[in-house]
Amino acid sequence: MTESGELIRQLRPEESAFINNERLLSRIDFLYWVERYCYIIKDGGGLGLFSPWDSQRVVLNIIVKLEDELWDAAE
Repeated sequence: MTESGELIRQLRPEESAFINNERLLSRIDFLYWVERYCYIIKDGGGLGLFSPWDSQRVVLNIIVKLEDELWDAAE
């Protein structure tokens, strides 16, 4: 990319398809996005890819279940 944010060349169809797929998966699956694209400041300094603890996964699964129930009730 240039400094203005424009692409240096046009994307090939497979590159464009990959980007679209990653965007869709990231929208529908929070953990997919977190494990691949979410960087945090580590305790010792510097950036590192976020890796959720088991307890955080349990809480996220509970939230998912509750949201599913709310969507079902709304329908």
